[in-house]
Amino acid sequence: MEFHYIRLANEIEGKVASGHIAIGERLPSLRRVQEQKGLSLSTVYQAYVELENRGVIEARNRSGCWRKKREMVRMICGRGIPLIEDDIYGDLYFGETRPTTLKEYDEQGLVLYCSSFSKTVLPDLRVGWVVPGRFKEKVKRLKFNALIATPKLNQMIMAGFMETGAYERHLRKMRNTLKVQVGNMTRAVANAFPGDTRMSSPEGGLSCGWNSIAALTVCSFSPGLQRLEFLFCQGLSVQAPVNISTVSV
Repeated sequence: MEFHYIRLANEIEGKVASGHIAIGERLPSLRRVQEQKGLSLSTVYQAYVELENRGVIEARNRSGCWRKKREMVRMICGRGIPLIEDDIYGDLYFGETRPTTLKEYDEQGLVLYCSSFSKTVLPDLRVGWVVPGRFKEKVKRLKFNALIATPKLNQMIMAGFMETGAYERHLRKMRNTLKVQVGNMTRAVANAFPGDTRMSSPEGGLSCGWNSIAALTVCSFSPGLQRLEFLFCQGLSVQAPVNISTVSV
């Protein structure tokens, strides 16, 4: 069973390979492809993300996303609302450049930017960090009340890892590996799951997800896949539609 977005991605990739679409040529807009093919906008978007994951196309214009983030920061600053930005997967992007953060547009110190090395290096490391803006003293007090102290050895190990440049090399390798795994998972789900299944198209991170209205239960197939080192986290609903997130360990 082949998903519509996989079929569209294969069609475009074939045109690139045959020369019908020249290298460097701008692809049609999502809306135009939607009208030409009679597909949903989300299906066309998933096809373009799939092609980007395969390395067939490159998305160069992210200004829409930048504008949305800038507008959000402007809104919270205008109302004096603090915002906690959790960016623990920010370094695990699949594109050419790192996604922008809300903190980049924060001129009033209202965005508390949080990240961690536990997701990118080692879960047992338990070293995170925060750029607290105007809330520095409050964050320090809360941190002291909660943990009193953080083991210095772990921090020193991480500092040395970064100082030698090994961290950046590790990230490049990890991003490439995860990108390939997500592509393989997407194709496997497309071939094996019911036709109504919708697959997420993550642009980074450690997980991907899908949902289906078919009568699927995690218990029916998770034991076998657990032996293949997959972890499952079922959605909130225990009835159809079933929402499943997978993480390859």
